[in-house]
Amino acid sequence: ATANVIQTQADAVLSRLGCDVLFERVLLDLESRYLGTHPPSPNQKAIDQALHYLDESNSSHEQYTVSGATRDLEAALAGAAKAVKTLELASPVRASCLDTLAGLLLERYFQSGNLADLDQAISTGSAALDEMPSDHVLAPSLLNNFGFALTTRFERTKQPTDIHCAI
Repeated sequence: ATANVIQTQADAVLSRLGCDVLFERVLLDLESRYLGTHPPSPNQKAIDQALHYLDESNSSHEQYTVSGATRDLEAALAGAAKAVKTLELASPVRASCLDTLAGLLLERYFQSGNLADLDQAISTGSAALDEMPSDHVLAPSLLNNFGFALTTRFERTKQPTDIHCAI
């Protein structure tokens, strides 16, 4: 019963607020502690370091939303990239880091119009999906983000494979 209550509360938070890095971190911690879905990792130090980099990335992104300065977006991207590089083994935490990086690359694409950023966002989002268990509570969010990136590229390039993959 407790596991269902925690799952329901986590789902409610994610549906109201979206998959912000902070909430992903809280959710992963709740799952680990109360649901036992993630056994203690022998790589906990690397996970903690990656989460620290994600916190830095999130702070830089928040600053970017206020300032609109490219340097803040670049700092957010650098933090997310460091988080991914810190984690060598596939895990929901690494998948979440990849998803964050993909979202930031997509945001840079919207700022710059550089198709290479969009392509990299899609390949990074695909890697995130490959590493996230399909039954994980965050998997639908990653699928949504990936589909949005594919739809965005379809709107730009009109390649039917993108829209078919997004569907």
